[in-house]
Amino acid sequence: MFSINKKWYNNFAVKREVKKNSFSEQLTSLMTLMLKIPFNGGTKTMPKTFLSGRFVKRNLFTCFVAITALISVFGIAFASSIIDGLEMPDYLQVNDTYAPRITSDYTKTAADDLYIDRQWGIDDSNLDVVWNAFDSRLSASTEEVFVVVMEEVIALDHEDLRGSFIRLGYDPETDEDFIGAYVHYSDTEYRYIVEIIKASDWKTKNDVSSTCGYDRALHGSHVAGIVGARHNDIGIAGCSSKVKIIPVFIYGNSGETEAFDWILGELYDTLEERTGREPRMIIQRAFGTTGGGTPLDNFVVQDMLSDYKRASDAGLLVVHGAGNIAADLHDGIWEDADGQLVTIMPACGGISADNFLTAAAHDSNRNLAPFSSYSTAGPEDAQAHLSAPGMKIASLGRPGEYWTASGTSMAAPHVSGTAALLWQLFPDATAAEIKELIIAGANVSRNQKVAPHNGESATTIGGYVKTGFLDAAASVKKSKEVLGDARGLDIEIPVKELVITPSAYGIVEGDTAEIDVTTVLPYTADNKDVTFTSSNTAVASVTTSDGVHTIETGSVDTDMEVEIYATAADGNGTVSNTVTVTVTNAPVPATSVAIKHEGETLSENETVDIQVNKSVTLEATVEPANASVTDSDFVWDIDPNTFYTQSGRNITVTPTTVGLYTVTLREGSLVATCRLNARETDPAPEPDPVPTPDPDPTPDPTPSEGGGGGGCSTGPAAGFALIFLSLVPLLRGKNK
Repeated sequence: MFSINKKWYNNFAVKREVKKNSFSEQLTSLMTLMLKIPFNGGTKTMPKTFLSGRFVKRNLFTCFVAITALISVFGIAFASSIIDGLEMPDYLQVNDTYAPRITSDYTKTAADDLYIDRQWGIDDSNLDVVWNAFDSRLSASTEEVFVVVMEEVIALDHEDLRGSFIRLGYDPETDEDFIGAYVHYSDTEYRYIVEIIKASDWKTKNDVSSTCGYDRALHGSHVAGIVGARHNDIGIAGCSSKVKIIPVFIYGNSGETEAFDWILGELYDTLEERTGREPRMIIQRAFGTTGGGTPLDNFVVQDMLSDYKRASDAGLLVVHGAGNIAADLHDGIWEDADGQLVTIMPACGGISADNFLTAAAHDSNRNLAPFSSYSTAGPEDAQAHLSAPGMKIASLGRPGEYWTASGTSMAAPHVSGTAALLWQLFPDATAAEIKELIIAGANVSRNQKVAPHNGESATTIGGYVKTGFLDAAASVKKSKEVLGDARGLDIEIPVKELVITPSAYGIVEGDTAEIDVTTVLPYTADNKDVTFTSSNTAVASVTTSDGVHTIETGSVDTDMEVEIYATAADGNGTVSNTVTVTVTNAPVPATSVAIKHEGETLSENETVDIQVNKSVTLEATVEPANASVTDSDFVWDIDPNTFYTQSGRNITVTPTTVGLYTVTLREGSLVATCRLNARETDPAPEPDPVPTPDPDPTPDPTPSEGGGGGGCSTGPAAGFALIFLSLVPLLRGKNK
């Protein structure tokens, strides 16, 4: 990694401070931006040597005049219709997908703005803590802080920016105040000029083209809203509700030196006269932060860094986005694909300017945004000073519109707005002291864990930036250390969010379990202790010892549910989510298991005859009947294996082959077995027995020799007949 010697660079930059009012110099500057040629597989601006001197004057003059004339005549006419005709894509909408709601009730009540519940950046940066702690002081303050927002265009008549601007002049023809500036090339003066503008000029005096999408054209409105959208009952809340915004419309870096000439000259004098002192000025800049293999020409960037140094030396604070190309900034120089040293990023203005801050971007989980540039050069040399919220940020669009965006261009205005807020609290501070306050506050979180970024190995935020995360409240807490006891202020940083886990417990009466406090935010909260509240302390309550929180249970007759939540011990009233604890009776162990068939309990190893391919159901039972067992506690096994299905604790067996099957039931260490004898057909039923008559006490008479038939008597009539028959021979003899 090539390193720039800061002393060498500063001397070099001073030598390059030359007047740029000559025709050749101004023409060269414009054409450098307009003409592109293929270079090393990418696109690069033509070298300055090619676009200078007599060649430029004689051969490009006619083309240049024609182009600028067309822009002058037609550009303004189309600008308004272009902006009005832009459509906001669905992915920019302020909704639960692209601007998710925050969980902190503390932040939600810190302002009345419509979308405050989606401004996680306010919560993350502890700006809400400063608002609440110093509401009276900030409301009563008459000290003005100015943020110069350098962007392509800003919706100056947006409702959420009313009261954000100051009068820089007056137009008697329209009865309007001049409130900002428009930097553009003059086709009559052949140089860049700075023209003061009114709020009504914002749609026409800009360089928005028909190729711009909504996010490009309204980028400046988004940035301005983050810095200073007014606190009201609409839209969003800006970082500083009383900051004064000075819009400077500028296309890229075209005319940037002229813009800084105006800022450090005419504007500075106007503000000094207005305030009666050296004005408190912050320059918000986020240019040259995108694009993969086509970095800005070194000379152009060096001009920008020279301008940043001039502003810093004049007592201004400059804030810049780190860039959206996931580059390791170091000293701003890195190698391209061919191993050539190619770039100094404008985000590395800290190389030359002392009062300069570069902001990386992170998401709501405090991991660096995938696109964010960073710096692994360590606390001394890193060119990314800190990280600020830069993912899914809600802010301003056209009048009446709000949208979400991501980028280090969103992180930088969080820093600018925080710097303005701190300067309002400490109006006698210098730009250098405001920078030091921000650095000191961010450094508190230097060792906070983050996910590795862009293939790097560091696991703390301090491995990717000079310090840590933007934290307005921590900066105030460091004020006595930075400014001295007499000038500093005290502040208590409350707990704003608590999470306890898991969300539900099942505990047997008399047992205990640990409950975890997994989230206590913010990271810099002063008192992170918590107390627990139970809806039924006799059944379940929480005790704390040496930082370990334990749920203790009492006895219950039936299962009972208890709700438990945590409250921050700092007295600010922040409560956690609620967890449900179910306390159950002590388990009753099973003493035996058995198998039932057709409602009858089988004895151990008893055999049941069944038919092949027909099903039989076996039931599992336990003693005692109220044993604490579940269906899943029962395990069945059949040997040899055959088809069966289990429903609850019972099984249905369908043997497919003839044979004897051993069925085993297990519940823990308890075992019961039976046998199934599978036959080809059902066993034949036994015939019904023949009934046996009761014995007669009277013996049967012996039949006579002449008699026919049996000799059984069944009653008196039969006996009488026998007597009659025995008398017949006697009667026959007598008649003879």
